[in-house]
Amino acid sequence: MSNVIQLAGNDRRISNKIQVSNLRSNEPEGVRFPLVVKDLYVRKPSVVSYENGGYDTFPKLQSTTKALFNGHTGQEIGLIGGRRQDALAPYGKYLDTVYSVLERCDVNLDGVTGKLTLSPDTGSLLGRWRIPNEKFEAPCGDHIVPEIGLTTSLNGKFPFQLGLGCIKIWCNNGMTLFNSNAMLYNHKHDGKLDVQIAAEMLSQTIRSIHREQGLWHRLSNTMVMPNKVWRVMNGIVHGKDAEFDVHELMQEYMEGKNKKLNYLRKAWGNYKERLGNNEWALFNLVTDYFTHYPSKTRDLVRLNQSRTSKSREIIEEYLLAA
Repeated sequence: MSNVIQLAGNDRRISNKIQVSNLRSNEPEGVRFPLVVKDLYVRKPSVVSYENGGYDTFPKLQSTTKALFNGHTGQEIGLIGGRRQDALAPYGKYLDTVYSVLERCDVNLDGVTGKLTLSPDTGSLLGRWRIPNEKFEAPCGDHIVPEIGLTTSLNGKFPFQLGLGCIKIWCNNGMTLFNSNAMLYNHKHDGKLDVQIAAEMLSQTIRSIHREQGLWHRLSNTMVMPNKVWRVMNGIVHGKDAEFDVHELMQEYMEGKNKKLNYLRKAWGNYKERLGNNEWALFNLVTDYFTHYPSKTRDLVRLNQSRTSKSREIIEEYLLAA
């Protein structure tokens, strides 16, 4: 019996290595680049003899801070302090760590796809790996697909984070998981992660999504009152701590000047028609807004971080509170 299980485990690991090899070969150009660190010099006037004109303006070495550059393009990424210099590593190291986790996990990676996004200054990286063969059934016949997410940076904006989320296939909305193990790793710029533990956590977390299916169905069986819909929209548009007056918000909508509110009202009508007048439809409204509402920012990494956090806040405040 144990030999059969071991053989199955070996087969899974071999299959996963093949899938990971495909991910490596399909990485976009420009993601794996060498880092160039240069000493930073500043000009500091210092008193010298009168014979030299009174001031010496030769560059002085600023030893505690250095400048970081993209070794392929020569683009400056930012300044790094002494402590971060010791932990500095190129994106390739973080990607290889993710691939090692995927190779070791007890998850069906057949058909896995990846997407890597660099910030305009190449100082931040966002990675997404969708796992279609581990999909789950959601209310109203929808399907939820697990998605592994990586966020890291060279310029200090973000720590090295590796987590698990979900994508709702019908509308391609990003979904937040509320299991505590959804964050597989979160540390500031050192990249030190126990690959085997992370692989086990990933496997366990995907299995735990079955428990969240109960939450999704509970939301679909809970009717939602109009006042709550307006309250959620107010939280999205003005912030969850903003004062709420349903009449003022309705007046704001009637005036048609708030584009965010207009978007939400139209989207709510679509979800209500398709999913019913319930909290599952309201849940989808929240994830829709924080996934699809247009933004002018070019920094998609920062945008994703901000929207994921705000989506979680709104859902926990209005849909998961006792």
